[in-house]
Amino acid sequence: MHENHNEDRRDRIIGLLRLSYDFASWLKVTATGGTDFYTDQRFRYRPINTYQSLNRKGDIREEVIRAREDNFDILASSNFKLTDDIKLSANLGASHQNRYLRMTGNSGNQFIVPNLFVINNTTTNSYIFDLIESKINSAYLSGQFSYKDYWFVDFSARNDWSSTLSKENNSFFYPSVSSSLVLSDAFKWQSDALSFAKIRASWAQAGSSGNPYQLTGAYSLNQYTHGGVPMASYTEIIPDPNLKNELTTSIEAGADLRFLKNRLSFSFTYYQAKTKNQILDVPIAPSSLYVKNRINAGEISNRGIEFVLGATPVKSESGFEWNTTFNYNRNRNKVESLYPGVESFLLATDRGINVVAEVGKPFGQLIGTQFAWIKDEQGNRLIDPTTGLPLRTAGRVETDLGNAQPDWLGGFANTVKYKGFNLYALVDIRQGGVIFSQSNREQIIYGTSTKTLEGRDGTYIAEGMVGQKDGSGNWTSTGTKNSKQVAAQDYWNMVASDKEVMVSEEMINDMSYIAMREISLSYSFPKKLMPHKLVSSLKLGVYGRNLFYFQRKTDGFSPEASAFNVNNSSIGIESTSLPMMRTFGINLTVGL
Repeated sequence: MHENHNEDRRDRIIGLLRLSYDFASWLKVTATGGTDFYTDQRFRYRPINTYQSLNRKGDIREEVIRAREDNFDILASSNFKLTDDIKLSANLGASHQNRYLRMTGNSGNQFIVPNLFVINNTTTNSYIFDLIESKINSAYLSGQFSYKDYWFVDFSARNDWSSTLSKENNSFFYPSVSSSLVLSDAFKWQSDALSFAKIRASWAQAGSSGNPYQLTGAYSLNQYTHGGVPMASYTEIIPDPNLKNELTTSIEAGADLRFLKNRLSFSFTYYQAKTKNQILDVPIAPSSLYVKNRINAGEISNRGIEFVLGATPVKSESGFEWNTTFNYNRNRNKVESLYPGVESFLLATDRGINVVAEVGKPFGQLIGTQFAWIKDEQGNRLIDPTTGLPLRTAGRVETDLGNAQPDWLGGFANTVKYKGFNLYALVDIRQGGVIFSQSNREQIIYGTSTKTLEGRDGTYIAEGMVGQKDGSGNWTSTGTKNSKQVAAQDYWNMVASDKEVMVSEEMINDMSYIAMREISLSYSFPKKLMPHKLVSSLKLGVYGRNLFYFQRKTDGFSPEASAFNVNNSSIGIESTSLPMMRTFGINLTVGL
């Protein structure tokens, strides 16, 4: 713990320049240029006798990453009053985005001289290199039509030209249109009970061109040579030079209502969305000398509801005010199709678990790939009457362990104000969905989980029904509950004795949680207490984030751990993640 070293340093510059000019009362042109540029230096080493290093001889790795993203936009905006009742606004623009990332470095294995942590002090070392570049040019149009300030129609259209697709397919177009009608204004509803009423609907498309370098294969050089010439390996994926952009089409409808002089509000939305032409890497037979084939295929649908309920239960003349909001989101997705002849597609895999997209089921199905318990028709584990230990399958089997998607998400926010004081609290809610934990597997193997403590004196009793073999040699239940005592270590060795020998379902956790996400308290000083006449406002506050859980069902790790994975396909897998950070801070805001 004290000798392993891991450090990184990032030097970053973020800049933005915006120029705007009013050519006429109805025409304004704005040009914007921005850059985000950073150099990231990473250095880590593990000394001799570190368990994870190769042959326990130690290793070292040093990288330098130079990344840059440039964005340039020009936008012309106009407003027209066609009649006293009809207004029109329009925007016409173009943009250019350029992304660049270059990684260089070295890694070395097996130190020669102990405690000398430089690359040249290793018996074998290799270079690290990666280069990623992409560009997108865009032209877009948006605007709004309004009638008497109660009926609105918004529209947009965008065309992208992406460098990640071929010249024949790099141009793709996606429009949108939405409309809203303020019923309370249109029909002149004047009521204390109903303060405001609006209905809305929209149709939209969104395109995506995917990652760079998907159209052609590439060679990777390595350190080995043949006749003095470096050897190289070709990509294991068959590329498709004719890939097209992914396209998502969505529709949405909803309403916004306010009651009792805006003291109570309700917002509701129903939506549907379908994504087509997804860029997938489909497994193929190894006899082809490749592993996967990259194609456009698949269709995923999403539908759901969202609502937000807001209220001001207390608002007194003394200045005391309490505002509260609850939001709810329930989404259901489904894999409608993949590729002809393909019913299941592997999204991610780790020791003992696969995450798949399976036709007819939600995205993110978890499939166990190790051993499984033998159970009766009621789902009870069967126990070997001789050993007192649960019975598991003779070989590895695929087991459906559930889905990583939540049943619903929500939040509960409260703000209390009184004479310059502002108290804010946010509760974050997730219910449903499962996650596979590699931390649980490690804890069981090494006996560091508290649940392995019980019965270490040989008094552990495995839960289940005593089994017996029928005439065909199959295990069935005797109907008697197991009562045979065993050593805890013998039981947990049945659950997981090695990272490749485990009962997959035992590593499944419920991802439901209710978290105290944030609490903050601030005070805005009155004008008479300003320290200087140049200071127009002064606010001092304290805050805390990720404070504690009201409900948590994961064993020994944060239920949000799966969200740390950069790749969305890895949802549902926790892989020895770091704990969530609890943060406290002080804010001082000065206005001049």
